[in-house]
Amino acid sequence: MKIDLRLLLKGSSRYLFLASCAAALIWSALLITNAWLISDLIIRVINSEDIYPHLYYLAALWIFRSCFLAGFENWSLNQAIRAKKEFRSSATTNSFGIRQFSPATMSNLLTKGLNSIDTYYGRFIPQLLFSIFVPTLLILVLLTKDVLSAVVAILTLPVIPFFGALIGRYTNDAVGKKWKTLGTLFGYFEDSLKGYATLKVFGRNRAQTERIEKMGQKYSDETMKVLKISFLSSLALELAATISVAVIAVEIGLRLVGGHMEFSSALMILILAPEIYFPLRNAASLFHASTDGTEALTQLNGIPKENEVSESNSDYPKGLQFWVGPSGAGKTTAALKLINSYDKRGIGWVPQAPRLAQGSIRKQFQLINPGISDMEIAHYLDLVGLSVRDLPSGLDSVLESGNEFLSAASGGQIRKVALARALSRQPKLLIADEPTADLDKESAARVIATLRSLNCGVIVITHDLDLLQSEDKIVRIER
Repeated sequence: MKIDLRLLLKGSSRYLFLASCAAALIWSALLITNAWLISDLIIRVINSEDIYPHLYYLAALWIFRSCFLAGFENWSLNQAIRAKKEFRSSATTNSFGIRQFSPATMSNLLTKGLNSIDTYYGRFIPQLLFSIFVPTLLILVLLTKDVLSAVVAILTLPVIPFFGALIGRYTNDAVGKKWKTLGTLFGYFEDSLKGYATLKVFGRNRAQTERIEKMGQKYSDETMKVLKISFLSSLALELAATISVAVIAVEIGLRLVGGHMEFSSALMILILAPEIYFPLRNAASLFHASTDGTEALTQLNGIPKENEVSESNSDYPKGLQFWVGPSGAGKTTAALKLINSYDKRGIGWVPQAPRLAQGSIRKQFQLINPGISDMEIAHYLDLVGLSVRDLPSGLDSVLESGNEFLSAASGGQIRKVALARALSRQPKLLIADEPTADLDKESAARVIATLRSLNCGVIVITHDLDLLQSEDKIVRIER
């Protein structure tokens, strides 16, 4: 699994990263102090010395350790929740990037997928940092006590990440298949909901139900495969850690018998040895528990991020451009890439198949500008040739899911509302993909006239060559 450091050094994740590093250092100091107190306590018992001060210190240390660990875990989980909110907010507000996903896939990512990153951010990332700092510091302590034991620890320590990486390759493949199956299942379910009436009319609803059941069973099988790998990997990692500690214990025991090592040093090393391997073993185990979250992040990281846009890039294209070319030449793709190279706040975008939120016409504009007045809304609608009087209930006309007025509005009216909404943003660059589709010649001419009059950059993607004039700037995009 690849760790994207950019994700760990931004937003609330940055505090989690820095706090985990500090916590790892503190935890290492607590482990070293604990080992020293226990070993010294046992030596005092053997020598019949006073042990009560050490008992008090040890009890205080254990109480502090418990409180520190519980407090840090609770704080890290809260940071994970904040990170989850940031990812979800970033994904849902990035209206351009999420178009590469179907609604079913996006719903899956934003719910089940992001809910799984609690383990990834709240437990795996802190434990991963612990597995870097804690073994390193403890081995340094071992070097001061016994060089041979430190060398044995250094040689056996890579066994755990080796097994973890080996098993992780199979885990990634299994989780990828599971997520692909789940995405297909969500897609089947979405298609069934959209076309249920048609399926019912033609008697195909039972066949679709069987398809969903088969895909659900396949998803269950893929999940069981992932769990099987996780359980087997836990056994392998536990065995590797146990054998590594046993090797250190055996070499210490042999030298104690031969009188080549002090008992106090041997005792302290034996107490520290399991703590050297535990962070790595625990991180490898948590890796499997966090795979769903990492898979969701992998897919979401493929979305062009708003924060990847250079906000200093305010040199938007000027004037009116017409992009023409055959279907499938990549005009829309080129437009989306252009959009993501500028600050999104200065861009108005009208896709080829505009989708509006469920609710009134007024709501469509208020979602973008809560303070917009009815007069301003009417003005923008008038610019695209749509009068408020033409709407069945004026600005209170309601849209259903699927972009249909309760009074059966045409696709042209939907397109006009979407274009007017984009104009209300007062963009520095307006990009309209097929803005005259579904419009008659008179309405199309009105829309193009409005676009020509705008005091901002305008890019019109079209197949209608009749809209062009000899003086227009034309960009031809070929396959």
